[in-house]
Amino acid sequence: METKVEKLKVSGMACSFCAATIEKALKREKGVNKVTVLLETQEVYVRYDTKYIDSARIRNLVSSLGYYLIDGEASSKQVLSHTFFRAAISFAVTVMLWLIDMGHIFTLTKGNAEFYPWLVSMSFAFVSNFGAGFNIQKGALRAATKGILNEHVLYGVSSTAAFFIGGLGFMNRAYVPFFVVSSLLTTLHLSSGALQSVVDLQVEKALGQVMGNVLPKVIKLKDTRYVDVLVSDVSAGDLVVVNPGSRILFDGVVEDGESEVAEAVITGESVPVRKKKQDFVYAGTTNGSGRLLIKVLSRFNEGYISRILDLVNWAKQTKSSSLTLLENVMQHIWVPFVLAVTTCTFLAWELASVITGNHALTLNALANALLVASIGYPCAIGLSYPLVRLTAFVTLLKQGIIIKGEGLFEKIKNIDMVIFDKTGVLTQGELKLKEVHPGEHKKELVFLAAAVAQHSAHPVSRAITAQATDMGLVLPPAEDLKEVAGKGVVGKVNGHLVALGSKELLKDYGLYLPEPAFSHSSIHAFVSSDAGLAGVFGFSDAVRKEAKDVINWILDKGIGCIMLTGDKHYVACEVASQIGQLQFAAECSPEKKLRTVYELRNQGRRVLMIGDGINDVAAFAAADVGCAFGKSIDVARQHADVVIVGGNLEQIPRLLRLARSVVTMSLSSIIGAIFFSALGIMLASLGHLTVMLTMVIMAFDFATVIAIGALITPLILRRQYWNLRLDSV
Repeated sequence: METKVEKLKVSGMACSFCAATIEKALKREKGVNKVTVLLETQEVYVRYDTKYIDSARIRNLVSSLGYYLIDGEASSKQVLSHTFFRAAISFAVTVMLWLIDMGHIFTLTKGNAEFYPWLVSMSFAFVSNFGAGFNIQKGALRAATKGILNEHVLYGVSSTAAFFIGGLGFMNRAYVPFFVVSSLLTTLHLSSGALQSVVDLQVEKALGQVMGNVLPKVIKLKDTRYVDVLVSDVSAGDLVVVNPGSRILFDGVVEDGESEVAEAVITGESVPVRKKKQDFVYAGTTNGSGRLLIKVLSRFNEGYISRILDLVNWAKQTKSSSLTLLENVMQHIWVPFVLAVTTCTFLAWELASVITGNHALTLNALANALLVASIGYPCAIGLSYPLVRLTAFVTLLKQGIIIKGEGLFEKIKNIDMVIFDKTGVLTQGELKLKEVHPGEHKKELVFLAAAVAQHSAHPVSRAITAQATDMGLVLPPAEDLKEVAGKGVVGKVNGHLVALGSKELLKDYGLYLPEPAFSHSSIHAFVSSDAGLAGVFGFSDAVRKEAKDVINWILDKGIGCIMLTGDKHYVACEVASQIGQLQFAAECSPEKKLRTVYELRNQGRRVLMIGDGINDVAAFAAADVGCAFGKSIDVARQHADVVIVGGNLEQIPRLLRLARSVVTMSLSSIIGAIFFSALGIMLASLGHLTVMLTMVIMAFDFATVIAIGALITPLILRRQYWNLRLDSV
């Protein structure tokens, strides 16, 4: 027995009912253990036992329900084109039927002349319902045979009944308008599907622009030659070259070369770690100034990071409690309620026909019952909630904030504790020269050090070169420049030997080694010259300029904040003192971060964990919401709940603020849709609803949902996004 997980990209899911239909149908198959449908990304995850069911059967079942399985952007465009074409046909037919009914095409006269508009109307309605709407009718029949009551079934019953009642129009002209109702139901259903396809394509394009989906290339040693290949073409045992400053893409062992490797994404430490032959390196870390030849131990998608992230992925695929409640109410209450009211309306009017002896009321019983079923068709209700979430998802995506699930909006809204990683989140993740000793020779020391460092990719070298640029120093070219992997750089400046790096480097060249006299710098580098000038540089990871305002904004909202870092206590203390009102814990391993999150949640706190690498992923999974932030997003971005692209901390307050607005607008859209449907059901059951008024209410209901979801929501979110002022609270 083997358990597998099948991931499907599905198009045609217009609302929460569609998602529920797929989920319920798959769960009824023997061998299916778990089904998760993510409406906002149009993804379906199925965990199944291969002994009882296979991938082909799962895919065929989804297709048989009237949905499309898509692969890539080209297929998404084809689905959009197809759904839009069917919706356009149905819309054109509905308009034509309305014109016929109003007498603008056929001038009705007495006698057999009434037969012709009836025949033409029936033909048009047939094209709309059973031509353009064929897939929906097929899905409705399949759902009904599986005992699933959803909006497809209600649509199938309502549209088909309206079509056949319209067919009675050759006997009674009053029933011909039901052809319009039949076609209108199809138009609304297809239009919601077309709208969903448009949003799907927008999501794909925006996500592709923000994140980038092109596989990187590496230099592979093949038959004594170095060739550029895609990472997907590299297998375990291959030798790959990692140049200075490049990202290490595979777990492996150093076969040749020495360098320092930045492992902040693994350990949380800002200081690079020296690597030499036979040392292990992790995928996702960054090489320093040396060139490494690495023997690959696992494929690109099987490395240390990928293995951890795969374990986290399944756990986060959950729906919001609000959406689950809506689906349950709609499936188990609303649809049965509408069918019950439809039946009761027919029986009540039929009883009135028997009691009064007015047999004309029998046709009224059929008409009123059908109008109840039509006006109670819940597509607008089912579309109201996810449409707001999807447009919010796209709006935030365009601003560099990626929300991985519609259920996260409720969770983010309820957050009352924010945990920040330090390196790369509250700090810039880059070293900055903070102190120079002796201070009276700062300019001369920076000049010498920057002259030999200006062509090095090491973080210390970049920091010193940046300081020289800020000071306006004109740097001479260094001669006999040599970079010693893991130690530093040596060269001649104006004829004098200059070394910049570690204590060992200065000792190797017999240069004077001064003693550091700093208390606030996390990293030291030494510079010495055979001319007798020597000094020590102190570096720190600069705090983001907006960090203090962001923390104050969060605290003013009554939300707690704490910083967890793998750095030393004095480094964490320095960062916390610059920010102000910030609690912190230093020297935190991934396990300690995880325990902290669990402790806070056990206290009843709702936790948002913000980090930038694999060392934070365990805490992501334990927190209510995990947020990948900054330059190391590519490590954890596929599995974090929220991804913030770039390095602007102001996105955090925006995320917290906008989540509240999204939840409010979602509820407003649902309440509006239910109000119009409930009003129509009441009027129809009492016999006060005409066919024309039914169409007006249905169209207005649908238009209201679209206006709130597709127009008002992005307008409000964009305004709130750009109008955020951290000093306004």
